[in-house]
Amino acid sequence: MSNEQTLKDVIAGLKSLLEQEKVQLLAGRFDGIASILQEKQKLSSRLDEMLLDQRYAPQAPAFRRNLSAIVALAQENETLLASARIGVKAAQKRIQDIVNRQRNIGVYGETGEKLMTPDAGVTRRKLA
Repeated sequence: MSNEQTLKDVIAGLKSLLEQEKVQLLAGRFDGIASILQEKQKLSSRLDEMLLDQRYAPQAPAFRRNLSAIVALAQENETLLASARIGVKAAQKRIQDIVNRQRNIGVYGETGEKLMTPDAGVTRRKLA
């Protein structure tokens, strides 16, 4: 990051990244979020430095509304990410249920125990 960057530039960049992240989350394109995260961390660190630096103190009140918008965007993205995690876990569980159901299909002997035949397929009441 350049030392010549203004507080306005950093805030605008962070807001833009958060909007891009939201688009990626809503589209389910999680592969693009990693690069956004790295840039977002850099800009967030730079923003922290600038807000603590006395040279930028006179600029801070003018950007208070923009800072609030950034916080709101970040919270919204956090909610979307939590929802995405829940959706992924539900999909994993559903896939596991389907796999388990396929494993439970089988043929049973006269005494009721399941016949275990490696590499056999089941076709209409017959062991193939």
